[in-house]
Amino acid sequence: MKNALNNKKRIHINYKGIIHVFFPLFAGALIYLFLRDDASIISNLSNYKISINLNLWLDSFIKYSLADGLWLYSFLWTISLLNQNNKKLVIALTILATSAAIASEICQKYSFIKGTFDYHDIATYLAAYSLFHLSFYFNIDLK
Repeated sequence: MKNALNNKKRIHINYKGIIHVFFPLFAGALIYLFLRDDASIISNLSNYKISINLNLWLDSFIKYSLADGLWLYSFLWTISLLNQNNKKLVIALTILATSAAIASEICQKYSFIKGTFDYHDIATYLAAYSLFHLSFYFNIDLK
């Protein structure tokens, strides 16, 4: 009986990695909840909108692009935590996820899908991908 328990595959919970999932997810949700005027699903839930008075570019970037990059970063970490024993698979899936995000922006530009194309969104996707790989290699030891 003792050998049967020892032979079961153990799941290693990486708490550092979990922070990389939940903090950006929460921060992106806060941006939508308190800064966005067009979040139709959430607008009925929150009557408290925060107005930020930064320069126009930074204000627009925070309101409309930053959340997308944060959510991609969170998703990339989720991929890595679910596949932490397979480094090659993590790399392939994170490239695929980032490529899909960028492809969705390009499809918006050519009206294949509904939405507003924005170069800043693509920049946040690339930044999320880069920051993920930097934090991934410095914070997680994959087997």
